Amino acid sequence: MDMMYKDDWPEARERLCAWWEGEIIDRVAIRVTAPKGARRFVQPPDGIETRWTDPDYRVAQTESAMEATFWGGEAIPSVFVNLGPPVMGAYLGCPLHHDERIGWQTPIVREQSDWERISFDRENRWWKLTKLLTERLVEAGAGKYFVAHTDIGDPGDAMSYLRGPENLWLDLIEIPETVYAVRDRLLELWYRLYDELFEIVQRRMTGSSCWMGLWSSRKYHTLQCDFSCMISPDMYRGFVLPEIISQAKWLDHNTYHLDGPGAIQHLDILLEMPELGGIQWVPGAGAPPVREWPDLLKRVQAAGKLLYLGAAPGDIEPMLEFLSPNGIIFSTRWGSEQEARDLLKKAETWTAEAARRGRV
Repeated sequence: MDMMYKDDWPEARERLCAWWEGEIIDRVAIRVTAPKGARRFVQPPDGIETRWTDPDYRVAQTESAMEATFWGGEAIPSVFVNLGPPVMGAYLGCPLHHDERIGWQTPIVREQSDWERISFDRENRWWKLTKLLTERLVEAGAGKYFVAHTDIGDPGDAMSYLRGPENLWLDLIEIPETVYAVRDRLLELWYRLYDELFEIVQRRMTGSSCWMGLWSSRKYHTLQCDFSCMISPDMYRGFVLPEIISQAKWLDHNTYHLDGPGAIQHLDILLEMPELGGIQWVPGAGAPPVREWPDLLKRVQAAGKLLYLGAAPGDIEPMLEFLSPNGIIFSTRWGSEQEARDLLKKAETWTAEAARRGRV
């Protein structure tokens, strides 16, 4: 697989394959991007929704972003079909709305009995659009950049969109058997949706990626359930954990998106999972940055899990003073290509110093 916008793709591919095995080649894995010249302006079409849905515009915007970005280290030129929030709920009938920056869905399960009528229609507008955009980007990007899966989401969050989080919480208390049965149906649907998109990508590309920008030579996706911040660990074990275990077994590679302090209550449950590959820790708005969570990060490494961390460039060296570079990938952005290249060179020294301290 060639990538016109990344000359060192073979080296990055080798480091990424090593990272999935919890190993390093010459330095800690780092995804670093930087601006590369002025970005070419693409005239947007009229109407906000059209800017989200017009294939020609989405392809042109992608090309503009790719050519104006330095993709350093293990950062791969990658685009995912972004329709806003995890879109599985929209595939099941939730109205999907957009503004200039984000999308959101409105619930359609008004009463508990409405769960019985939730079903997937292959003619659903948003599913057909997802496939169309994926196909167009795959054809346009062949030999240039990689096309990742859309943010399908997960059954738990999809049900939260369908019902509203507060009402879903009540349903888990009042009708848990019904909720679990719907979850299981949506999990089977998730596999079908993933495979259809995977097959489209494999027509011109090799491997898989998702909204996080990581690449795997095999089937990979980031697992998550943001709704889990609203429920107890016991309820998490009953409602969320079965789907996470099932997905983790089905995929070749996986990571889990642990988002915000409210999700920490479930970390020990996740770390007990032999099927789970790694954790992406996101402190969330208003919380201390990643570097200020050393105990949590060391817990993840002690459990033998991979770590994906978004960090400011200046935070990487201090974190390697208390973490092993093995099995970590940092994601960051610098202001210029030269700064990004300098960061990667310094990372070789930091990795060697971590080895001398016995951190490797």
